[in-house]
Amino acid sequence: MIGGGGHCRSVLDAIRRMGCYGEVAVTDPDFQKQTGFLGIEAYPTDDVLPELKRRGFAEAFVCVGSVKNTRIRERLYQMALDIGFCISNVVDPSAVVSEDVRLGRGIFIGKGAIVNAGSHIGDMAIVNTGALVEHGCFIGEFSHIAAGAVLCGDVRTGGHVLIGAGATVIQGVSVGNHAIVGAGSTVLRDVEEGAVAVGIVKG
Repeated sequence: MIGGGGHCRSVLDAIRRMGCYGEVAVTDPDFQKQTGFLGIEAYPTDDVLPELKRRGFAEAFVCVGSVKNTRIRERLYQMALDIGFCISNVVDPSAVVSEDVRLGRGIFIGKGAIVNAGSHIGDMAIVNTGALVEHGCFIGEFSHIAAGAVLCGDVRTGGHVLIGAGATVIQGVSVGNHAIVGAGSTVLRDVEEGAVAVGIVKG
């Protein structure tokens, strides 16, 4: 697990609930000590990752969130790939994900989230606690669907998009690359690349 902030705690809790991993280690340059983080092995540097790979850790997961920007997540993801880790998906057991959903890699789907049939979730996307991704949606890579957000049917987001907490995007709307939809907003029309959409967004 690369990154030890708040998002890491959510991911670690999901991993424990999944019950499919044995030894877990966390790396984060902000750590001041190497042990005791939530009872697991922790290291204050990402430089230890090659050694962990040699020790037999086969899978990695980037646990840095993406509310402000996705550049750090993207860099850490590429670093893990270059070292040779398999990049896992973490899906909390309480989430409901249709069998007819295509998942990339490095995806986190949090507690109580729903991803419905025919949707596609791109690499390194986050579908956070209680978010709803309805049928036929396409979520681009490194995008973050924040807690409680609702994407109605056939919504498409580009890459590196943030849909804020509690926002609603109605059916058929497209949200361009690097766009932000503010928390609690209601989006009734397409959002252009790089735009910030807040409030009731209509044509």
